[in-house]
Amino acid sequence: MIDNFGSWNPLISSIIEGSSYENAHIWRVYELEKLNPFYHENVVFIGDAAHPLIPFTSQGVTSAMKDSFTLTNLLVEGNDLQETFRKYEDERRPEINIHIKNGRALLEQFLLPLNEQPKNTLPISYK
Repeated sequence: MIDNFGSWNPLISSIIEGSSYENAHIWRVYELEKLNPFYHENVVFIGDAAHPLIPFTSQGVTSAMKDSFTLTNLLVEGNDLQETFRKYEDERRPEINIHIKNGRALLEQFLLPLNEQPKNTLPISYK
């Protein structure tokens, strides 16, 4: 670690040197091959329950908030629930698909060796 980050701010070096990494873990990133419906009968899903996004998108909380905002506005219209849920999914699915696509690209970027990382890019999913 110090070989890669030792030339950074001295605070970073001190954190690295003071860390034992005994509790460091490698985790696998899983994603759905395809999105499931965002609702079933009278149950509607929002956020990760509807569309789990890999962590590299940095869009989990934002997407959940947009889901709830969209769903609330549609519910206030007072239409049939099944129609409301269908509209909710129709409105939200395109943006989620963008984040899934961006997440796959970001996943590959994050897993590249440091010397192959793209320069001057912002590692976040946006539409």
